[in-house]
Amino acid sequence: MWILISYTLIAIGAATSSVEELISHRRTRVVLSQTRTRSALTVATSLFLIVASMLVLAATWYVRVPEAPEVGGALLILATGLVLRTVIIQGLDGSDRMLLCAGVGTASWANLQPYANWLGTAAWLGLFILLSLAYFDSGLAKVRHRGWRVGRQFALTLNMKEFGNKLVAGLLLSSPRFATLASWGVITLELAAGPLLLIGGWVAVATGALLAIMHLSIAVLMGLGRFFYPFVGALCFVIAAHPW
Repeated sequence: MWILISYTLIAIGAATSSVEELISHRRTRVVLSQTRTRSALTVATSLFLIVASMLVLAATWYVRVPEAPEVGGALLILATGLVLRTVIIQGLDGSDRMLLCAGVGTASWANLQPYANWLGTAAWLGLFILLSLAYFDSGLAKVRHRGWRVGRQFALTLNMKEFGNKLVAGLLLSSPRFATLASWGVITLELAAGPLLLIGGWVAVATGALLAIMHLSIAVLMGLGRFFYPFVGALCFVIAAHPW
């Protein structure tokens, strides 16, 4: 069930980011000085990904077998679109890169697992490594930043006009100790995510739940919902398809 949920989240993430790309295309085309050819390819790729996402959702919940050929084929189409998107569309962010990793990783597993368990394990390991590195790099960047170490940057990030929550930011700014504790909680979780997920069992489940709560909080408090779908989708898959 959780593997099916992971496919669903990844497909929703791809569709959501593609719809946003279409909505903001006129503005980004001017900002990035896109040629007519690149602009047309960007629109075509976004439309392709929306259709591919719908195909994944339909195949996933009609067949309901994670390794079924129909599901694997739909995921492969989506993964192909995500690869093309990386080549064609400019200005992709961290959520887009994780969406690519999650899409390619799950498509590889779904198509290789039926042939041999070790091939499925190799596909799982690839996505696990990329997901772990993403969290570790994020945590390491925060450790190197004094503002994050003392907690003030956490509060200032939430106090941003574009992405933030004034109520929570005010609470953190008025309570430096609580801000430091919250900041180090996030840092520790990100740095330890890889090893904890690798253990498997209830340790991986608890770690995944904490990370999902973190992403949900970011989506609700900062309006950055695009990160929720690929990261939580990848987490669901890594935990549910754990080879041991």
